[in-house]
Amino acid sequence: LKPFWLKAAPSVAMTQAPPFQDETGIIARPDLQAQLTELILRNGQRREKERYDQLTEKSKEEEDSTEPFAADLVLREEDGFELWIGSLEDALSLRGLSEEGVNAFLNCAQEECERECAAYRVCRGRSRCHARGPSAMHDAFLAAATEDAGRDAEEEKALSREQVRALAIFDGDWYASMLGYDTAYLGLDGIDEPDYPMASHFPQAVAFLERCRAERRKVLVHCIMGVNRSAAVIVAFLCSGLGMSLGEAVALVSRHRGLVLSNASFLDQLVDLYGQEDSSGLEAGSTAIQRKSRLVADLPMELVVQR
Repeated sequence: LKPFWLKAAPSVAMTQAPPFQDETGIIARPDLQAQLTELILRNGQRREKERYDQLTEKSKEEEDSTEPFAADLVLREEDGFELWIGSLEDALSLRGLSEEGVNAFLNCAQEECERECAAYRVCRGRSRCHARGPSAMHDAFLAAATEDAGRDAEEEKALSREQVRALAIFDGDWYASMLGYDTAYLGLDGIDEPDYPMASHFPQAVAFLERCRAERRKVLVHCIMGVNRSAAVIVAFLCSGLGMSLGEAVALVSRHRGLVLSNASFLDQLVDLYGQEDSSGLEAGSTAIQRKSRLVADLPMELVVQR
């Protein structure tokens, strides 16, 4: 049996079946949502295969020496603005954040992230006065977090990640003190549930991302897994802030993140807000995307957008 990332894409391509249009020429909502879902699945399979190929090429030494940072770059502009999507693990990968120069954070799951890290504070028992400061970036700090010098390397590496969780405070001051440079931060209390009104956060999130874009920041948008809440927020920004169609925005995010928006309610809310479009933006490599945004779909980590 082939793994799921090697399975063939659906046999009927989206472009082979013209979308149903009403008398105004607008795609009917159920059909648009079905096309977007199919697009996400197809791009998700492609992205998972790319990740698998990258992992098989990485040597064991590289795996051991690299702190986990699996965020995906969705958008890069010539003047420096970058838009990343990731998970809680990525948001706490201090070395990876520093290496990429990430200096803004949009946490779409503030309360849930705090709950995830609260248990580590109890079991580690370190005072919160140790939770700020660039020393957490260095090997000496990570070694000090290991209580038993005899622990093997793999256990020590795991403990260091636990220690960062134990010290985490989700605000801009904590990130600035840990990374050693100015950061911007916004926390949203989004919930990944079928009936949750995620769209209620879109105006605040879009305004924050527009400010980060004006300041040419490198932004990590994250939740817990980097699949639903963060993806919905980024799609809303691409549509509202950059003027992309919904199809273009979903194509871009799914092309670089993979399987996103599995919460059908979030996709439904996006269709409500931004679904008045034709079918030109539904293909990741469509001329509409290339014309409007100058995105190159076949170069997932080298996106250049001119304003």
